[in-house]
Amino acid sequence: MQEVLVPIDCVDGFTVAFYARPERFLEPAGRRSQSAWTFVDNTDETRAVEHLRRDLDTGAWDKRHGHLRIQPEFVGSLRLLTGHP
Repeated sequence: MQEVLVPIDCVDGFTVAFYARPERFLEPAGRRSQSAWTFVDNTDETRAVEHLRRDLDTGAWDKRHGHLRIQPEFVGSLRLLTGHP
């Protein structure tokens, strides 16, 4: 098993690809491209998005996580499994 590094400029729409660009979660089309959001009901999605919007507007997100905006790569939960016959 090998960790998969996600680059800061990853163009794929999977959730962790936006680690340095949280604003993408404010876009409905961006959320629709991620299967994880299908498990979240509309009320909770609205609440989460508004909370993120507020944190971005006030600078709270950047205060807590701003270092991610310049981190060249992110190691999340992605792993590459290789099978050998």
